[in-house]
This record gives sequence, structure tokens and C-alpha cells, in this order.
Amino acid sequence: MQEAADPTVLVNETVDYALSVVVLPAIVGVVAAAPALFGPLRRRAAAVECCVAFAVAIAFTVSFTRELGIEALLRQLVTLEGDGMPIERWHRLGLVAAGLAVVGPVLAALQAALASRRAERVVGVVGAVVVAAASVFVVDFPRATAGGEAMVAAVAACSTLGFMLFARTGAMWCAWLVFASLAALSIMSGFASLAVMCAAVSVGAFAIGVLGFAGGRLTKDAAPIEASGALAVVLGVLAALCAACGRAYDMIGLPAWSWLVVALIPLGGAMFTGLSRRAPSREATTFWRVLGAVILTILLLVGTQLATQGGESDAEDAGDPMDGIYG
Repeated sequence: MQEAADPTVLVNETVDYALSVVVLPAIVGVVAAAPALFGPLRRRAAAVECCVAFAVAIAFTVSFTRELGIEALLRQLVTLEGDGMPIERWHRLGLVAAGLAVVGPVLAALQAALASRRAERVVGVVGAVVVAAASVFVVDFPRATAGGEAMVAAVAACSTLGFMLFARTGAMWCAWLVFASLAALSIMSGFASLAVMCAAVSVGAFAIGVLGFAGGRLTKDAAPIEASGALAVVLGVLAALCAACGRAYDMIGLPAWSWLVVALIPLGGAMFTGLSRRAPSREATTFWRVLGAVILTILLLVGTQLATQGGESDAEDAGDPMDGIYG
């Protein structure tokens, strides 16, 4: 007769796993952002956005490699000697995250080189659309159609613009909400690997938000952590592709709208645009921007739970997790 597993061993293994795939990647992201959160670099808006954009992308990438191994990323690029493992389509999400770790700083540097705020915003908007469209061609999820890919690109662009226009100085708090919600939906749908990667980004975003607030208090003339372009692109594209990935591999058929709305949580800041514009301080402005995202997050999670319990899930779209994953 097989002996029951020791509860202590199971708890220790679970803690070790969480530390490896969630906490450690989040710490790597925080360390990457730290040079621009405190000290002289905190006075340079471009440096702040560059480091934080890189931090978000690298946190996801490290979590991806800790969960699946560095080989899962490398086999997207080269043929590994003696490697007999097939290439799974969704693993290209890790390749996109690694690419965003490069694209984010480049876009931040380009924006910093511009002479006007208007030109900077134009570059941010154009970058959002271009990167969103390009990312869809890199990641090919099972059962994808031309219309579906166009929808993912549109959601990526809208999510990016949401971070840029409505979240702005509240971008890290909104990122915390978005990726925590993605982790929750992924757990509900049975996609544990995606859940831990989104959780790593969420934890990292929260930590960066807290340290960024502290650094702003300690540094005179500190620039805010602001999603004016590069950071918005990284957050928006990654959120939309994670949502599309979760939807493609959803094993229980959560409502399709839940995967769509989760990437658009930053648009919740539009609820209180007037109040945020009239706010007397930067902190108050951020509060109103984040409050709308919080409300939308609560409505999303409660609505998804009610729809699932009420039998309104898209059961016919729930796929076999092994159906069409290779390619």
C-alpha cells in the first residue's frame, strides 16, 4: 500500500517552488529597476521608465526559464544538440518577453532623444501599435484565426494606450492588478505555468511600486514612474498576449469576455478622468487613476466567478490542452 505523502514535505516543496518561479523572478525585476528608483537616476524620467520596463520584461522571462528551463527559450531560436523535445507554441511567449526586455529600453532611449513632449507621445503611440502587431506574428496560439489574431493585436494596442493615457503614473499599481487577475484566471482555467509567470510580474510590479514611492520621497526632484511609452508598451503587449495565451489553453471554458477585459483593466482609469485632472497633487492623481482600475478588476473577477457558477462558461471552446500546442 502506498504511504501518504508527508504534509510537511509537500508544504516545503510548494514553498520552494513558489520561491523559485515567483519570488526569485520578482526580486530579479526589482534589482533591475532599483538603480533608477533611488539616487541621481531617479531625476531622469527616461532612465526610470527604461529600467522599470526592462524589469517587468525580465521578471517574466526569468520566471519562464525557472518554470520550463532555459532550453524552452533557446529552442525557439536555435536547434539544441541532443534535444528531442518539441517546440510548444505558447513557449514563444517567453521569446516575446525576452524581446520586450530589449525593445523597452530602446524605445525609452528614442523617446528621451526627442525634443518635444508631443513627439515623445507620437513615438509611444506608434511604438505601441507596431510592437503589438509584430508580437502577434511571433506567437501563434492553437486554433488561431486571422480575425482572432487581429483581435489580439487590437487588445494589445488598447491595453498599451490604457497604460499610457489612463494609468500613467499609476502604471505599476495597475500592472499589479492586471497580472494578479491573469494569474487568478489562469489558476481557474487550469494553466498553472502561466499563473506563476503572471504572479511573478504582479509581485514585482507591486514591489517596484512600493520602492518607487519610497524613492520618490527620498530623492529631491524625483521623476515619477510613468508609462509614457516604453513601459506602457511592455505592460500592454505582455498583458494582452498572456490573456490570449490563457484563452487559447483554457481547459474549463471561462467566459471569453473575461480574458478580453483583464488586459483592458488600465482603461478603468477613464472612470475618474475629470477628478484625476483636477487632483491637487501627483499622489491624488495616481489615486483616481488606480481606483478605476481597482473597480474594473473587482467587477471582472466577481463577474467571472458568477458566470462560471451560473453555467455561462464557454464550455464548447474549452480545448484539450494537448490539441495543437506544437509547431
